[in-house]
Amino acid sequence: MDKKGMSIWMLPGIVVLLVVIAIILGVGSDVTQDIRDDNTAGSYAYNATDAGLQGISEVADWQDNIGKIIGVVVILGLIMGTLGYMAMRR
Repeated sequence: MDKKGMSIWMLPGIVVLLVVIAIILGVGSDVTQDIRDDNTAGSYAYNATDAGLQGISEVADWQDNIGKIIGVVVILGLIMGTLGYMAMRR
């Protein structure tokens, strides 16, 4: 039987992916902030790296929502799968 969609067995991989994304965002923001601090305030390079930091911050702010959405999708998939299994047993 070929099942499509998410299953509970995919959950550890998703969690690892979210942790890796958090680490990348943390390191990326640290490096970008170091580059910004090396430049003169108001210069083009300073403004460009400051805009980059704001973008990284926005992506990091969305990460908790993405995690919640993935969690809800997995839970709904489990509920629907259980209901489908129960319906097939009747």
